[in-house]
Amino acid sequence: MIFWPIFGEAWKAMGANRLRTFLTMLGMIIGVAAVILMLAFGRGAQESVNKSIADMGTNLLMILSGSTTSGGLRMGTDWGLTLQQRVAKKTSVELILQTNFRRKEGMFTLLGEQHIPLISKRFNLYYGGGIHKGWYTEKPLYGVDEPEISGPFGITAIGGAELTIGRLNLSYDVKPALNISVGSNVIYLQSGVSARYVIAKKPFWEEQKKASKKRHKKKKTSRNKLRLW
Repeated sequence: MIFWPIFGEAWKAMGANRLRTFLTMLGMIIGVAAVILMLAFGRGAQESVNKSIADMGTNLLMILSGSTTSGGLRMGTDWGLTLQQRVAKKTSVELILQTNFRRKEGMFTLLGEQHIPLISKRFNLYYGGGIHKGWYTEKPLYGVDEPEISGPFGITAIGGAELTIGRLNLSYDVKPALNISVGSNVIYLQSGVSARYVIAKKPFWEEQKKASKKRHKKKKTSRNKLRLW
C-alpha cells in the first residue's frame, strides 16, 4: 500500500526536524486547549447566570452588562498592557501599549471597537480599527549619509472574541497593522490573548447622574411635605 511509504517518509522528516515538530505540536495543543477552555467558560457562565436568575425569584430580574472599565496584560506576538473603556452600550475604546523583542520596536495603539453579544452580554464578538505610533527600543544603524528615522505610524484593524466572568475579562484577537510611514515591514500581523481586571462596572458620570437624581428627588419630597403643612 502507498500509505506506509508516505507515513515512513513523514516520520523521518519529523525526526530530522525535531524542534519544528515540537513547536508545531505545541501550537496545536495550545490552540485546542484554548478552544476547549473558552467553550467551558462560556457554558459555566451561562449556567451561573441561569442559576442566579432562578435564585432571584419571579418578581425580580436584574440585567448585568459586560465590563465598563478594565485593564490588564496582553500576551502573544507582542507583549504589553491594555486598557479598555466602554463608552456606549456596544462601543468601547481600547488603548494598547506593547513591544516586540524581535523587531526591537514599541507601539502605542488607539482603537474604537464595536461589540456583538452572543448567548449573553458576557460573551461578545468585536471588531474595530484605529491608529498606531511606534518607536525603536534600540536605535538602528545608519549610514553616513542616511538621516535618522522615527518609529512606524499607520492604521490598525482588530477582530476577536471576549468573555467576562465576574471581574475577569478574557479576550483573543487578531490585529493587523498597516504602516503608512517607516516600520521594519509594511504590514504587521499581530495576535494576542488579553487578561483584564474589571475596575468599574459603571462609568463615573452615570454614578454622578444617579446621585444628582436622588438629591433632586429628596428636595422635591421635602417641598411637598412643606406644602402639606
